Amino acid sequence: MIKGFGIGKDSVTGKVCVINCEDDLKNKFKDGDIIVSKFTDREYVEFIDRASGIIVETGGLTSHAAIIALHFNIPTIIGAENVTNLIKDGQLVTIDTVGGLVYDGDVKVL
Repeated sequence: MIKGFGIGKDSVTGKVCVINCEDDLKNKFKDGDIIVSKFTDREYVEFIDRASGIIVETGGLTSHAAIIALHFNIPTIIGAENVTNLIKDGQLVTIDTVGGLVYDGDVKVL
C-alpha cells in the first residue's frame, strides 16, 4: 500500500503506465491507463485527459497535478514517495482518493 494525498472523491482501478520522460507518454501510454510519474507538467495534459487516474511523487494542493486533476475530475494521489520505483508498468492498482491510498490490484473501496 502506498500513501499520499488524494485529490477528488472517486476511486478507480486500472493498469499503470510509469512515465520517466516525455517519450514514455508518446510510446507507452494507452487510453485509460493510470499515469505514474515524479511530477506532471503541460506536456502531460493531453494524456491526462485520456487517463483514468494519476499518481505523482511530488506536489501539493497547488501543484500542476492537483490543479489538472481537479480540472479534469480525475482521481489523483500526490506526494506518493518513491512511487515510480514501487509500481511497475502494467500493474493493476486501485486509487482511493478519500484515504489517499494506492492498493495493489482490484480492491473494493467503500
